[in-house]
Order: sequence, then structure tokens, then C-alpha cells
Amino acid sequence: MAAIPNDLAPEEKQALLRELREAYFSGAQRIRFRERDVTFRSREEMKAIIDELTNEVAPSPARSQRVILTSFNRGY
Repeated sequence: MAAIPNDLAPEEKQALLRELREAYFSGAQRIRFRERDVTFRSREEMKAIIDELTNEVAPSPARSQRVILTSFNRGY
């Protein structure tokens, strides 16, 4: 499977994600990024990279936890 380069800045990751999504939804399996031509073996491979990049660029928000505080007294 194609790997995401480790030396990408956040803006570059967003640009790569944009290019990948464009190619994916147009049906292409080849993109050009940073002077490189990348050809993916399958759409599943492209989708996996898109999902991975999406999680890196905009991680899903953590589930919020609700805390209920209670207090009791005897009334006197």
C-alpha cells in the first residue's frame, strides 16, 4: 500500500487529501503530488489513504463525557 510521506506539513496533507479525493471521485487511480506520480493499485487502497489522512488532518472529536455531581445532606 502507498504510504503517506512523514515530512508533510499540515497544509501539504490537506492539499494531498484534496487531490486524492478529487481523483477518487473522478474515478482516476493516479495523482501527481510533489513532483511525483502516484498510481494506486485499487480504489480500496486510495480510500484507505484518504481515511488515514482525514483522521490525521481532522481527527474525529472525542466523545464528551457527562459528569453528574450529587450532594446529600440530612436537612439539619
